Amino acid sequence: MGFATFAARVLRPGGFIVIDNVSQAGPFLAARDFLATHPDWLECRVDDRPHDPTKAYDAARSSIPDTDFIVVRAPSAHCVTARPTTFGELTLRSSGISGVMLPLGAPLGDGVVHAQCVLRGFSATKPSVERVDAISVTVSSFDAGAMLRLPIVMDVGSGFDAVRLETWLIWTGAEPLPLTAPPIAC
Repeated sequence: MGFATFAARVLRPGGFIVIDNVSQAGPFLAARDFLATHPDWLECRVDDRPHDPTKAYDAARSSIPDTDFIVVRAPSAHCVTARPTTFGELTLRSSGISGVMLPLGAPLGDGVVHAQCVLRGFSATKPSVERVDAISVTVSSFDAGAMLRLPIVMDVGSGFDAVRLETWLIWTGAEPLPLTAPPIAC
């Protein structure tokens, strides 16, 4: 996973990521790849000078003159698309969940949100456990701004030192599904 992708998981909506050393091919191409796979992100540019694709090192590559970085801005909401999206693992205080809450943003079109939850239990004295469950829920534009509950009941049992939940979301709708915050375990 790229550094920008990891940073994007923990960044607040509307936040900024500064990618340094873009005069070098690696950071520059990582930034380009990130923007290509996250079309809802914005590159903050001062000018639109084209880069020279025949140069691996190009000190004039940045779209912000006299710098060696690219600045990208997160969308105003967390967006879920047809590409699987996760916000990382949540450490739980209990051994299970009764569902996951999605704080829906606005505007919102009609579609189906597909959620897959992976619940893991870890212990120093017994084998790790992993449980997986999924649900699909139809969402309409009338749900904009609501807290959508996905009833997924899962439990790893007792005796674990740590229990973690990873929720993966896929959205099948015409426009991305905006969330005002990452999913919340309940």
